[in-house]
Amino acid sequence: MKKSKSVNKYIFLLTLIIILIWTIFNYLNYTKYDNVPDYSYTIKKNIDINYHNSSLIKQYYENVYRISSFAREQWYNYDIDVRTPDHENPQSILANQSYDQMLSEIAYAEQLLTNSYTLKSKGFDNKSIKQIETSGKSAEAYTKSLKFARAEMTVGDKGKDVEAIQIRLDELEYKIPITGLFSSITEECIIDFQLKNKLFPTGVVDQKTLQLLITD
Repeated sequence: MKKSKSVNKYIFLLTLIIILIWTIFNYLNYTKYDNVPDYSYTIKKNIDINYHNSSLIKQYYENVYRISSFAREQWYNYDIDVRTPDHENPQSILANQSYDQMLSEIAYAEQLLTNSYTLKSKGFDNKSIKQIETSGKSAEAYTKSLKFARAEMTVGDKGKDVEAIQIRLDELEYKIPITGLFSSITEECIIDFQLKNKLFPTGVVDQKTLQLLITD
């Protein structure tokens, strides 16, 4: 009889332990979902939604949605925080690398879109912005280059673009008359400028010389 009571008591205690473990497990599980890290990615306000490359805009928004969704999926399904990888867990490391790759793609797109937004606020249009990006010039250098219609200038040439070159040389403290005529004096100044900038001294304003003149 005593033995039977002892067994029943053991079973009762074991049942209580199992219930307690089950309760703790469920509590921790629910608590985990109540304390999900904030993986929301905030879209910047100053991006150009009318950017010249519409596919980049589409990709940007898709990546913003995808990165948040991916991070939450890793947290819920695999208990992985993609922002703080467990270096002893290969799956966690891979998830972190994927997350970082998506972040860099978003950052690249944001750089182009915010720059385009800024340029449009200064009066540039999509065509000009595309040309600026393609040329690798700054907006200021691009604006200056629009003054020059000819591919190159040499002695005997005249016009507004020659005058613009002379004005630029004057800004660089060359003593030069502003006449609009590419004279021998202009040629001498160009040769000196080319030598100082390690270009072959032809005295001709070619594209390399022009690029250095407008960005110097």
